[in-house]
Amino acid sequence: MKRSHRPAPIPRAPPGYAASHIAVLLAGAGRTEEAVAVLRPHAHVPANSHDLAGYLIDLGRIEEAVAVLHQDKHRPPQASATTAWSDDPPF
Repeated sequence: MKRSHRPAPIPRAPPGYAASHIAVLLAGAGRTEEAVAVLRPHAHVPANSHDLAGYLIDLGRIEEAVAVLHQDKHRPPQASATTAWSDDPPF
């Protein structure tokens, strides 16, 4: 009986921790568009958004790169309702 070996299916988007590494390999092989496609779903991670913007700039898509970097801005943290805040000096 002969068994056929099929390659494992490739997921659409790699996990976030692997996306940047895969994108570096793709871009190094001259496949920058594919590197952008790999990073796009993980652009919410600041390091990935920075790399994504760099690849977009390499492709001449400057406005898109600026938009990616601007979406990285986070709101300032809100005061915790469980923390007691006081203006009194500590002593």
